[in-house]
Amino acid sequence: MTEKYGHQHLGFLFRELFETDNEGITYKGKKYEWKDIVEISRGFGSLIQTIFMYGRRQEGATIALKDGQKIRINARVFTKAGETPKFGTSGFVTGESTAFSEVLDLLSRKTGIST
Repeated sequence: MTEKYGHQHLGFLFRELFETDNEGITYKGKKYEWKDIVEISRGFGSLIQTIFMYGRRQEGATIALKDGQKIRINARVFTKAGETPKFGTSGFVTGESTAFSEVLDLLSRKTGIST
């Protein structure tokens, strides 16, 4: 089943980032198999960003692909197409949407790369 994911800003502006299906992901119109994902790293934004956000950290992740492309995910506004970002109990504290956690779990299972 194909799922579209992206960032939703201001509650209604959705910008698609990539699609997932059983074979892999589609990013910028190019199909990548699961084995084409070489690294998944989580981050918390820069120190300056943290200072300007009154100490709150900007959670996110970067997915590195075999051809050098990098997909950057903002955990707070990341969601499935047609949905608003949802937060579980831990997401309320960390700032990670449930879609962000689901995608990282999916990528980890399919690629064998731990996040």
